[in-house]
This record gives sequence, C-alpha cells and structure tokens, in this order.
Amino acid sequence: MTQRILFLFLFFSATLATAQVFPEFGGERTGISIAAALKIGVGARSAGMGETFVAIADDDSALYWNPAGITQFKTNQALFGYTRWLSGLTHQSAQCVYHLDETNSFGVSMSILGIGSIPVTTEFQPRGTGETFRMQDVNVGLTYARQFTEQFSAGVTLHYVHEVLGKATVGGVLFDAGTYYRTGLGTSRFAVAVSNFGGKIPPQSLEAEYSVLGGLMLEREAFDQDRVRKERQDAITQMRDSYIKFNGQKTGWDVSIVDREFGHRNNESMLVLWEKDLKRFLFFWKEKLYKQYIVYNAEKFKGMDFDTFVGAMEGRYGKASMSFAKKQTDDEMALDYYEWPPQGDFTLRAYDATTFYNNFCLSIIQKSLWTQIEKERAVNSPPRVRHTNTHVIDTVTTGDSATDPNENVVDNIVGRKAAASVEQKRIEERIKRQAEKERQTPPASMPK
Repeated sequence: MTQRILFLFLFFSATLATAQVFPEFGGERTGISIAAALKIGVGARSAGMGETFVAIADDDSALYWNPAGITQFKTNQALFGYTRWLSGLTHQSAQCVYHLDETNSFGVSMSILGIGSIPVTTEFQPRGTGETFRMQDVNVGLTYARQFTEQFSAGVTLHYVHEVLGKATVGGVLFDAGTYYRTGLGTSRFAVAVSNFGGKIPPQSLEAEYSVLGGLMLEREAFDQDRVRKERQDAITQMRDSYIKFNGQKTGWDVSIVDREFGHRNNESMLVLWEKDLKRFLFFWKEKLYKQYIVYNAEKFKGMDFDTFVGAMEGRYGKASMSFAKKQTDDEMALDYYEWPPQGDFTLRAYDATTFYNNFCLSIIQKSLWTQIEKERAVNSPPRVRHTNTHVIDTVTTGDSATDPNENVVDNIVGRKAAASVEQKRIEERIKRQAEKERQTPPASMPK
C-alpha cells in the first residue's frame, strides 16, 4: 500500500510539474480565436480565491474546475450565476450535480456568453440599416466522476461548444479530465485537471446556410434535397478553386476587372468570395492579406450613379482626392480612382467600372505592405501597362488613333464631326464640381 501511495505521489507530482513547465496545454490555449467564454470561471467562491480551485473543487462549481471534485461532497447541489459587464455583455451559468450512489456522480453544466442585438451599419447607412446581428457563445457539458478509493477520484466532462457571430457559426466537441488524490497528511491533496481538449473547430456557416437556413432538412422531396446538396458542394468547390497563385502562368484574371491589382512572380495570390450583389477579392503577399477589392453590382444602388456613390462615401470618410492616369492610346488623362486620407495603416479607394462592367469598386489597402510590394514588383514582375481602357476600346470609342485611316468614316457618312469623348466630359465636370465644392465648403475633419 505504501508503494502504491508513493507511486501515485510521484506520478501526480510529475504531472503537476509538467503542467507548470508547459503552460501551453489546457486552458492557456483556450479561446485563442473562438470560444472565449471557456476562459470565464464559474462560482463566486472560486473567483474570490483567485481561481486557484482545482485542488479544492468541493462544490458544484467543480464541474468547471475539476470534474473529479464532484465526488468530494455527498449532497445533490445546483448553482446558478449571472454576471453583467459593460455594453450589455452578460455571462450566465448553471451547474447541477446528482449522486447516483456513494461512488458514482453525474453532473450537467451550461454557460452562455452573449450580447444583445447589435445594429448593422454600412458605408452608406452609418446610422443603421434597420437590421441587427448577435454574438453568443454556448457551452453545454455532461460530467461523470467516480470515487475509486477513499483517497482517489477521477472524472471526465464532454462539452459541446457553439458560437454565433452574425451569420457565421462554429461548433465542436471538447473534453475535460481531472483527478483528485487525498494524501492522508492533514488536508494536503493533489489534483490535476486538463480542460477544453479537442480537435480544430471548423466554421459551419456554409454548412448551416444549406442545411438549416437553406432548408435541406425542410425539403421533403429527395430531388430537392439533392439539389440543395449540390448547391452546397458547388459553393464549397467554387471557394476552394478560386484560390490562385500568380506565378507567371497566364490566368483568366489577367484580362478582367482586377487585371491590374496583382503582379506575377512576386509571391502574390488571390482568393475570391462570391456574395449577394458583390464579389470580394482578397489579395495576399507572402501569405499575408494586404488588400481587399470589393466589386459591387451598380444595379443594387437603384439608379445611383458613381458620383452619388462617391458623395455618400465622402459623407462618411471625408473629402477624397482624384487620381488620374494616361490612356494607352494618347496623352489624354482619364480618372483612375478616388482616394481617401489614410486611417492608420489603411487607405480606401473607389473605382468607376460602370462603363464596361457596370460595377462600383472599393479597395482597402494596407499601406505598409503595399509599399514593400511595389518595390518588389518593380524587380520581380514583368512590366504591366497602367491603363483605364484597352487599345481596342480606345480606338473604337474615341476615334483618336493616328494609326487608323478610317477613324472618321462614320462621321464622313453622316456629315457630322466627332465630339469630345463622353468620358472626357465626365472628368471635366467632376473637376469643376470638386473645385466648386472646395471653394464653398470649409475644411472638414475626418470622422472617427
């Protein structure tokens, strides 16, 4: 018996030492990216003791601290807690312990971390769209513990964790395990607990869209269920296949609405996300996200032209400056983009792509990375012409190409001279309106 006690003493001592030397195990890794509610302790008594409760664990809060501890008391117990922080953030918990007999105990626990409805705001509706979203973490646990001897007990808890943030959801299964050993030397005891162990918790939003929100379980007909499953698989495949590395090989994006947003042979890559009424292009450099390029369907804005679009953006982010670039075919200047003053390390640009794509475009760029990328592109990427229209489009629409002997053939037939390009007139009008606005409007500070 003495040898067994000595063995257990050395074992638990070594285990405890390991836990102190390698703190990355257990709770230290909990809630790094999700499920932060798992870090919030349960019970006022344990909180008053600085959360050093693993080796005490002699009430129903042991369901959180050490599942083996529920064998240390013989009465059935229940504990309820409620905490409210600033901004309406609340934490609610409930623990119940039931003793099946002298040696076997069973427990149920639940905790909810959440906040009330949060208004949804957009670039064009900073005061709210009328819609709301919510944030909530839910943790449900089942515990079983057994007292093997008068001195030694062990227990295990199985958790299901579910987190909601807007339309994004994640969920997964975790487990806790604990031991409790009374040495017989006064009140001294050894206890070891490992918490929140499990595999990676993958996002479930896409699955949820097609299984719950999309109605897979609501469809009664087998053909309709198959259709929803195919849509789900197509969405997953589309997202996976959209990732591309620009290693010098020609791609379909080299002549597109984003053809000048990347460089080849420069450790650059891109991922495309398809959403309702917009496409979101995520650009990476050396696997670091440095730019988000958002392409909006102009029809979504119900007759709003690009100038009105920019005006709405200026109402929120302040006055924008205009950047111009030369066309490919001549020295004529064309509007390239609007740019807002940097907010920290990020800057915002707006592009008018309505002429050929019927899109409004926004680009959010991390300036510090962009500066490095431009330097390396000059060395690694092949020269790429900065343009607003292709040579063919310029030749057909402007009639200014010196290489086309028949550029005015239509004018000669109808007896009408070519007028100034529509695009050039729009640019001149924008410049006039901008100058007039600057004369009439005092300088405004950037909104926070």
